[in-house]
Amino acid sequence: MAIGMFKGQGANTALADGVALAQWLAQRPLRSALACFEREMIARAAPRVKASRKASEELHSPMVLTPSTPHPFTGVRQDLHGPLRTALREAGVGANMVADGKHESLLKLEQAIATKVAELHGRTEGEEAHAAAKKAKQVVVEGSKS
Repeated sequence: MAIGMFKGQGANTALADGVALAQWLAQRPLRSALACFEREMIARAAPRVKASRKASEELHSPMVLTPSTPHPFTGVRQDLHGPLRTALREAGVGANMVADGKHESLLKLEQAIATKVAELHGRTEGEEAHAAAKKAKQVVVEGSKS
């Protein structure tokens, strides 16, 4: 059972698998431990695999390239989703900005998006959207520590 990269759960699941396998091996003989681990791993990972496959299908479908397809932007009014996509595309703001994998690049991407949101919504709402993006990133970082 393999988890694709589209939900960001593969590495986390692999780490949890390592801990679970070690615990089962410490408690049972090899054959029994592997059977118990496999049942636990499948039960834990199956929803993540399904979600990843669904995201993969959606992200590789033609609808992603269709400008009229609604893609939600958290903190942005529905009527501004299309203009925001256009503004981001025209400004060259996209995933390519974090290709180097550096934290600083991610912050630049978040700032570029917040700036475009601010231009469309007005300064106050743009600052709120930037704060929401920072909070979401903080939750992800804190979640990866546990």
